[in-house]
Amino acid sequence: MCYAIGIAAGLISAILARGTILRGKSRPMALELPRYQMPSVLGATKQAIGRGWLFMRKAGTVILAISVVLWWLGAYPGSESSPVAEGLREQAAVVAEAQPDDAEALLAQADAEDTKYAARRTFLGRIGATAQPVFAPMGADRQLTVGILASFAAREVFVSTMAVQIAGTDDTEDEGVLAAVSGATRDDGSLVFTSATSWAMLVFFVLAIQCLPTLVVTAKEAGGWKWAGLQFAWMSSFAYIAATLVYQVLSRVL
Repeated sequence: MCYAIGIAAGLISAILARGTILRGKSRPMALELPRYQMPSVLGATKQAIGRGWLFMRKAGTVILAISVVLWWLGAYPGSESSPVAEGLREQAAVVAEAQPDDAEALLAQADAEDTKYAARRTFLGRIGATAQPVFAPMGADRQLTVGILASFAAREVFVSTMAVQIAGTDDTEDEGVLAAVSGATRDDGSLVFTSATSWAMLVFFVLAIQCLPTLVVTAKEAGGWKWAGLQFAWMSSFAYIAATLVYQVLSRVL
């Protein structure tokens, strides 16, 4: 299904580009291939090291800088302990002597509440809360919006970002954490991941360009940020429109 969606999106994009920004006659491409031969280990090693160093020098610095900014947005400013966590710690203090296991569980729950409380008050959490109305047509609440924004650096961080917001930990290998994420609720008590929302998120993640290194490399190869910006704008817009259509249709029929 994901491959079919991607192929269809690629064909649509190619047709639209051919009729707009890439008008004109097609040019025949002639490519002379070198004679096939067994590569040497030394040559392959030199090529790998050279290309790796070139990537680190040209794209790595930009990726590192943007990654640091995104990390800072997701970590600051710090916040005080949440009122809920303070209440749990008080309960733990009361039962500590009689029920040490229960007290330990309450303290762990308090730490998780503090993590979720701090995540909502970071700059990224505040940006997500502000931007939530923009993503609402595709079924995203505040928590999903923060996850989507964080995933533009790399889509792999979506699950851990959701886990921090919902379960207070980024341990995505814990089955309890994954169950908490899948059963998360919105502020009105409804499920975050309904069938309509899940399909919309799937379509969005298939089509959106959520890979910072790809954009940086595109800019370097194209000699500027024009094509990288166009790539990001088109793919993000396409993904947003497609995900919105999927959510609006499925939320009415499911």
